[in-house]
Amino acid sequence: MGVSITDTNLYVLNMTRRMTFHFGNVHVAEGPQILLELTADVDGVRETGLSMGALAPMWFHKNPDMGMEEGVADMVTVFEAACDRAESADAEPTVFDAWWSLYDAVGDWAADTLTRHCSGVTE
Repeated sequence: MGVSITDTNLYVLNMTRRMTFHFGNVHVAEGPQILLELTADVDGVRETGLSMGALAPMWFHKNPDMGMEEGVADMVTVFEAACDRAESADAEPTVFDAWWSLYDAVGDWAADTLTRHCSGVTE
């Protein structure tokens, strides 16, 4: 049995924040949020959960020349890669093992993606 992710859905919502978020002297009052709906099989029982987080590309990328749309699209790509790997992963004995396996899989994807997009940058 164990733990496996059977389905994921991602939604990007533009929302006004209940409380402003401070990036140094910048106050963010609205912006895109990502909502994840996840269904898991836990020892034969189907469970569904939700999680939401802010998409803040300027904080994520640290690139002042990147536009908001491009930054959000890049961040969503990372979430989609994680969801794809979670759904295709084998069942693991514990939630921690499932998380660790996904962490490694996404790390491998990110390293490969970085290599393909940035070859020659560090040479």
